[in-house]
Amino acid sequence: MSFRSLINNMHTGNAGKPLLVESMWVFGLKVVGLLSMFAISIVLARVLGAKGVGDFYLAQSIVNIAIVIAMLGLGNSLIKRSAHSYFQEDWEQLQSLKKNAIRVVALSTGFVTLLILFFSTALAEGAFNNPELGTLLKWWCLTMLPLNIITVFVSLYKGMQKTAVATSLENVGIPVIVLFLILLNAASLTLIGVVKFYVFASFMVLLLALMHWNKLSPGSHRASQPCISKRELVHSSLPLYGVSLTNLIISVTDTIMLGFWETSEVIGQYGVALRIASISSIILIVTNTVVASKFAIFHKKGDLEGLSRMAQGTTAILASIAFLFLALLVFFNDLALGLFGGDFLAADSILLVLAIGQFFVLSTGPVAVLLMMTGHEKFHQYTTIASAALNIILNVVLIPSYGGVGAAIATAVSLALKNIVAISYVNLGLKIRTLPGVKLLPT
Repeated sequence: MSFRSLINNMHTGNAGKPLLVESMWVFGLKVVGLLSMFAISIVLARVLGAKGVGDFYLAQSIVNIAIVIAMLGLGNSLIKRSAHSYFQEDWEQLQSLKKNAIRVVALSTGFVTLLILFFSTALAEGAFNNPELGTLLKWWCLTMLPLNIITVFVSLYKGMQKTAVATSLENVGIPVIVLFLILLNAASLTLIGVVKFYVFASFMVLLLALMHWNKLSPGSHRASQPCISKRELVHSSLPLYGVSLTNLIISVTDTIMLGFWETSEVIGQYGVALRIASISSIILIVTNTVVASKFAIFHKKGDLEGLSRMAQGTTAILASIAFLFLALLVFFNDLALGLFGGDFLAADSILLVLAIGQFFVLSTGPVAVLLMMTGHEKFHQYTTIASAALNIILNVVLIPSYGGVGAAIATAVSLALKNIVAISYVNLGLKIRTLPGVKLLPT
């Protein structure tokens, strides 16, 4: 199958709208959010220096762990359930999902927030020997409740194939608001002030999400099946909960462990390199946002050939972009790091290692979301847990001797192996062809 035909076969299950066109709309929104976050990172790096940015990233990573713990893995479960309800035009089920998910998330997030407020000082001084970190944690944890409720709406919208709305809430609203506030207060910018901007922006975006959902609601409709209970919702999310936690461990273990052994300056340099290398992941995130519900619908209808065609088309495009992005970072890494200031040029080796790891993540396609949307959450959970364990072990072994480069090697190796195992299982074990050029299954 040619590259052109792969693209032409990338259709949604909805009115034949081309997947590529929809992806471009979402991509445009993602770019706005990414540029805003990048602008924020550049301003913070130049104003606060490597140490200030290091403290910022470390506090953010700790709170991100708490956010995922409190979310209970509901995100992907809500995408899957809302996709089915939306396909059946069952608004009552969607309302039930929304209400029960928000109640569960509000309770769990409130509890975890109180824990952080109570133990933030002890954690900052005892574990990281960084008293300034305690104050940052107290302010950062105030974003947890609005962010997790926003995630509920984002997941519902993804399942309903309203990807532009989901992307606006998830990736655009908060960074745009924060960037505006930073530019407005550039003359008196402080680290605590920036975190307060994030708190304000998270509540503002939550308000917009609530207003949009109420406007979208068509009114009361009779459910075609019994509404899901809170207990059932939580139970169904548990397999994906482990995946969410272990994915997060992979993404923040390096930063947290650098906090144990290295200075805030090294954490700041590593954080900047990681954000540059992760630019390519926006393509995968865009694709996952668009195809997640469609994979679920193809699987529900038993259309294995359609599922394979969509997976092949997306993998072909992602692999091409992965190669191009890696080449750019190999030749222009100093230019990219120089945008953040002279303090960060020492992170060139870190950036190259992380870029190689991201190449493997992107070039293997949307394999993770494919597993989760086709009922193979357990396998994805096992591989993710193994990858997280390997990441921790490699960080413990490598960081004391190699610092930021050691953390980068640990992250790159664990991510690459995880994705290689997953794509092998999908293609050889499940017979779902995701690799470009592989013959599709007979109809």
